[in-house]
Amino acid sequence: MSKEDQIVVHLHQLSDVPLRMSGSLSGEVFGIKEADRLTMDSPINYNLTAQLISDDQLLVQGKASTEADCFCDRCGKPFVYELACDDICHYVEEVHQEDIDLTDEIREELVLALPAKFLCQDDCAGICPSCNKNLNDHACDCEAPASAPSVWDKLDEL
Repeated sequence: MSKEDQIVVHLHQLSDVPLRMSGSLSGEVFGIKEADRLTMDSPINYNLTAQLISDDQLLVQGKASTEADCFCDRCGKPFVYELACDDICHYVEEVHQEDIDLTDEIREELVLALPAKFLCQDDCAGICPSCNKNLNDHACDCEAPASAPSVWDKLDEL
């Protein structure tokens, strides 16, 4: 990873006033390229504030955002997912070096903010199980599949 692809706090730049850092990183720091589901190679934009709490304690707060190219888990349509972390807070308890690299911590915050299921829209209708049409684009004339008997049906008879 090159120096341009790092978020580094230089302790000699810190004083009583918090240090404001902003910029962008290459999306390659993610290392995520799942061609069938997700690719993260858009730049990561960040706006952070770092301050020394004591002689050996550092607090970093701020925001980071990026975009992910992904496929909807219901309909399979490709779309761009906007990923933002507005409440980054990282605490370094014992600072023993002059430069603190925060790149992995910011990457981790963004990866943890990824949803378990990618949806192109909240009300995505998905694919018709009978004719395989995208129900977001076209309605189909297929009959709704009959529901399987429930294991609880016998209890309803009581």
